[in-house]
Amino acid sequence: NNMAKRIHKLIAAQDEMIRAISHELRAPISRIRFRLVQLENELTESDDINGIERNLTELETLIDEVLTFSKLKSHKPDLSMSYINAGEFLEEVVQKLELANNNINVTTPAKTDSLVYADKRYLFRAMSNLLINASKYANECIELGYEVQEGQQILWVSDDGPGIPISERHEIFTPFKRIDASRDRKSGGYGLGLAIVKQVAQWHGGDATIEQSSLGGAKLIFEWPIVKTTTCIDENGS
Repeated sequence: NNMAKRIHKLIAAQDEMIRAISHELRAPISRIRFRLVQLENELTESDDINGIERNLTELETLIDEVLTFSKLKSHKPDLSMSYINAGEFLEEVVQKLELANNNINVTTPAKTDSLVYADKRYLFRAMSNLLINASKYANECIELGYEVQEGQQILWVSDDGPGIPISERHEIFTPFKRIDASRDRKSGGYGLGLAIVKQVAQWHGGDATIEQSSLGGAKLIFEWPIVKTTTCIDENGS
């Protein structure tokens, strides 16, 4: 019991430290942005300013990702489970995201009458991360799908990019892990997006894995068990 209490205190202290550091980082970022606005009025050449602005945006994105991952790891939330139309859900994911490459063709071959049982909010976050990841490495096409196999609900995202070697697939969902440079060429990521996907999958009692895609690249899979419901029959048999 004492060891459990110590571990709990250490985790709480770590979370507090992450929040404090993130807060302290936001203050200088705000000051730099304010100074950039002043410089834009003084300088005619704004390429350097635009570059600084992009770097600041990346830094803010990293802070948000770190805070999100820390929050997800610290405790399991109460999931709001519901039935979701698979086809409509995947179309919504595609429509609400701005992909890294707008020339990529994204298809969603899920059956429109298929139902997914999950927490829509966290499932949307997970699938968004998978789609964003695929868009960074795909050459021409991405495919999102849904199927049921042996009692498992399976959502997946495939791309036609360079793929991931088998020897490195076990590390792809590790926080801050950056793998082969060929998949990092357009990345700009921080190695937290897929770690968040795996955490959400585990909350649903499932897991996130990777396979070779039929398109030639990587196929990232989010799967979790089907929750069986009990059918009640009244006296009239309805």
